[in-house]
Amino acid sequence: KREKPARYNRKSVQASKRQLMAREIAREVCGLAPYERRILDMIKTGGSSADKRIYKFAKKRLGTHKRALKKREDIKAVNTAQRVRAAGAN
Repeated sequence: KREKPARYNRKSVQASKRQLMAREIAREVCGLAPYERRILDMIKTGGSSADKRIYKFAKKRLGTHKRALKKREDIKAVNTAQRVRAAGAN
């Protein structure tokens, strides 16, 4: 019986400093994608079940549970960074 090769593990590959810097610069230059802006708007408007709605929307766009959760947390971080920047300007 033939042995199957080990499945590729995405967690074993850590993003290097260079990759992280490139992503950061790309985010600064390009800004948010339209669906990310919509998620940001959902966060700002809030509501009782905002987290669930954001998750469902992100999952539909991204395809997997993990990606949806990660994207929700990323956009929440963007929102808090914007709020901190706005508070610092005042």
